[in-house]
Amino acid sequence: MDTKSKSTAGKQVIGFLCFVMSFSIFFSVGLLLLEQPVYGDGRFVLSEAFDGDVQSTQRYQSAVASRFQTLMVDAGADGSFENLSFSSINEDQANVIYRISNSESGKTFSNTNVNLFQESVPEGYNYIVDYRNGNVKVTRDGRDITGQFEFWPIYDLYLERYRADSYDSYEYSDGYESFVESYGWQDLELRMAFSEKIVPTESPWSMYTVIQERFWEQAGTFIALGIAAVLLMVYIFLRKAKKAADQRIAWVSGKVWLEVKLILLFISFSIYSGFCWSSYGRRFYKIIALLQFVYYVYVLINDMRYNKGNVFRHNIIRSIMRWYRRREQYKPFQRKLVDRFWLVLGIEAALLVIGMLLFMISLSSSFISPYYQFVFLVFVVIWIAAAVVCVCVYVKRFRKTVEEMGEVVDQVSVMKAGDMEAKLTLPADSDLYATAQDLNEIQEGFSVALEERMKSERMKIELITNVSHDIKTPLTSIIGYVELLEKEEELPEHVKDYIKILSKKSQRLKTMVQDIFDVSKASSGEMKLDIEELDLVKLIRQTLADMDEDISGSNLIFKINLPNDPVMIRGDGERLYRVFQNVIKNSLQYSLEGSRVYISLYRDDSWTTVMIKNTSKYELGGLGENITQRFVRGDASRSTEGSGLGLSIAESFTEACGGNFRVTTDADLFTVEIAFPSVR
Repeated sequence: MDTKSKSTAGKQVIGFLCFVMSFSIFFSVGLLLLEQPVYGDGRFVLSEAFDGDVQSTQRYQSAVASRFQTLMVDAGADGSFENLSFSSINEDQANVIYRISNSESGKTFSNTNVNLFQESVPEGYNYIVDYRNGNVKVTRDGRDITGQFEFWPIYDLYLERYRADSYDSYEYSDGYESFVESYGWQDLELRMAFSEKIVPTESPWSMYTVIQERFWEQAGTFIALGIAAVLLMVYIFLRKAKKAADQRIAWVSGKVWLEVKLILLFISFSIYSGFCWSSYGRRFYKIIALLQFVYYVYVLINDMRYNKGNVFRHNIIRSIMRWYRRREQYKPFQRKLVDRFWLVLGIEAALLVIGMLLFMISLSSSFISPYYQFVFLVFVVIWIAAAVVCVCVYVKRFRKTVEEMGEVVDQVSVMKAGDMEAKLTLPADSDLYATAQDLNEIQEGFSVALEERMKSERMKIELITNVSHDIKTPLTSIIGYVELLEKEEELPEHVKDYIKILSKKSQRLKTMVQDIFDVSKASSGEMKLDIEELDLVKLIRQTLADMDEDISGSNLIFKINLPNDPVMIRGDGERLYRVFQNVIKNSLQYSLEGSRVYISLYRDDSWTTVMIKNTSKYELGGLGENITQRFVRGDASRSTEGSGLGLSIAESFTEACGGNFRVTTDADLFTVEIAFPSVR
């Protein structure tokens, strides 16, 4: 496995290097071939190696200028011409002929029998250089091309004469020697003729070297392109490995901050512009400078290709913020907000002070150049932008925190409303993430507890229902036999008393069992209801009339305050009759003797409320709303009859019909409020 991994890595390296080298060669050769000669540059360009007109190239001009210079220098300022006899130009007569003379000494030297000063140039020699009286003239096929010459000394001779001829007031300063005088060429005359057809000769400094140099440039170009083509084919064969290499490079570059990448881009561009826009420096260095910029841009594009949005998200500011958040995660929530405020305030103050210093420096013109003033102004703008970004980041974070606080508050309201299913989800980097998790756990705990309670209630109801059902069957038999015994006439009186007691207790037990059935049905939602519109006033009066015997037999005073007009509600008449019957029966059973029982009805646009008040003959203590719980009785000693289910049944039936049942106590004042939505 390790060997295979090394082999894969090797292919990736080879594929990437082949891509880089082939592109570099093609790119460099392309630039060199597209480059055009620049007047005054004096350097050769590769495109001239493929130019069919050799005499129009800079390399040919350079060869002509160098031979002109050699003859002029060898002639000497004293006019002795001693060095001319040893000149290698003499052996290159097939390509260049010349004649030079000194007007002061009268000496003349030539490598040809033709008097070039007096006779015409032989046929085949079309490139002529004439020098006389400090003036130089270059013609080709009779056309003056002196102004196109770019090489010393012909270029300098032409330039000096151009200045003298172009400005009438042009004068040399005291002590200044002209170019011709400084070299002692004022008495020399020279005429050179170059052959249109360049042929090889025995001269070590033959003009044929121009052809040879062109050949080697052409050969070198084709060899380089051939090598690049081979490398390109290898790259194409290993393009998948090269793609994997790109991914590795992107993984490495993805670890670098965005700001560092931008600084390196600026440095790379500065290097490129410094070399490419400078008039100095070799062409090789310029190409290298351009290539390094191209490859850096390639790395950035590759980075954006594979890392996408992470390129911009991975920056120094975010890294500092992540570090700070990790550092503050153990701080209390309040401390986090306060520390952030002071941190942002300190950063803003520091940026303000530094920005003011930079601005003051940029305005100082006594010791700083305009360029650096501009640079300082740019830094001031960057500093201001940094301050604005810092404030924006803080405001954005603070706004997000406030919104999350609102979500937490809303979640508390949702939990208060009884919704235990909706969970609060916040990002892991949120300041309130731990709080949200705690709320979710509390909510889950409530849900589990409620489920357990509901399960317990269901089991309790099922147990009571089953037990009641099991009791009901033998109870029916007991009641039946008791009724048969009551019909017997010849029983002793004390036996009849026993039978009456049995009948009374069995009926009470029957009522209790039925109450348990009713509570179970209401709690389980299995109770069938016949909902209809009914007159609540009529229902209460009917209940009071049916219980008139019990009310009259009690030592209580009933105060009834009911409207004369019908008050309509929706509900099950039979169940609501049972509700008011149980509540009035509770008042009859537990009211203080000789006290008053108040029954009143109130109505508004939304609700119709019946309120029943009485004074308890027992101390209620802290029962309050708990009195509606099953088997809870106001008589703590349980010395009175009752099952403790009356009010519980009334509450269950009221809520089943869509109403509200509420019990309040104030000392011994016992109040029941039964409310239903009003029907218009």
